[in-house]
Amino acid sequence: MKNKIKIYLLLIALGIGSVSCLDKYPDDAIQAGQAIKTVDDANQAIIGIYAAFKDASLYSGRLTFLPYLQTDLVYAVTGYSNQYGDLWRWNILATNEDIEAVYGALYSVINRCNFLLDYIPGVQQSTIDDDALDKLDMIHGEALFARALCYSELIKLFCKSYESDAEAENELGIVLTSHYDSVDNTRRASLKDSYQFILDDLELAAEYLKIDENSVTKDDLYSTPYINEYTVYALRARVALYMKHYTEAIKYSTKVIDSGYYVLSSASIQYGSTGQSFYQYMWTNDASTEIILLTHSTREADIQRAIRTMQQLANVRGAIVLLRKEELQ
Repeated sequence: MKNKIKIYLLLIALGIGSVSCLDKYPDDAIQAGQAIKTVDDANQAIIGIYAAFKDASLYSGRLTFLPYLQTDLVYAVTGYSNQYGDLWRWNILATNEDIEAVYGALYSVINRCNFLLDYIPGVQQSTIDDDALDKLDMIHGEALFARALCYSELIKLFCKSYESDAEAENELGIVLTSHYDSVDNTRRASLKDSYQFILDDLELAAEYLKIDENSVTKDDLYSTPYINEYTVYALRARVALYMKHYTEAIKYSTKVIDSGYYVLSSASIQYGSTGQSFYQYMWTNDASTEIILLTHSTREADIQRAIRTMQQLANVRGAIVLLRKEELQ
């Protein structure tokens, strides 16, 4: 009997031991709570957020391309392959995979931002170097802007137009999450509250991204993929325009215009020895004094994606069919 008890105890011990052996974190992974402890960690996280905008469902792909299919620039002819046919016919169902991909990609960037923003206060408390704290403030502002940009795109795509403050209080907006691990808020906020969330993010982002006018030149801010104070003002002007707050739209767009950092590209003045005007050069080289923000993307990847898309739409006629590889290069 005693031997049987010993055997049972031994089996229980082995069982518990085997379970504890399986309950281990992968050696090649970092636990979430340990991922962002320093300013360098935060910097790596914001680099990841910038990189997330390369997603094929965002500005280098569906988010830019799909709206073209809904315009009068594209026409289907007899025998076309029905690629993107639902979008072209405006017969868009909630189960459309392209729409789901855009929606998911935008919330993926938002989740990255929330994760970083949750850990920034802890990094601030453990950092005493002034230069490092300034760097962290800039990272904080960039994350707030990235989140606001994604939420603004979601509202633009999935909500009704903003007609008035009173009406917006009773219209559905989007699901707003301000923390990475929050599961409490899974209901759509009102349209007014959704826009207010964006405005709050942009207000705070502008404070963190204040530019030292003595440390930058007129050539430092245009055609850049990095977020700055005037990038925030540009988006705030656009959001105000969507809200029909025209005085606010004028106010913030004027801040960008009067800054002197951005100048419209001339269609009559030649750019150096290129044989092209500044305006032509902008469209062939993705570089211009009027570009406020360049989303991160690999140019060759864009070309190949466009070529594949044109091949898929081989039987579609319209302005978009005029896109040729040599025009992109």
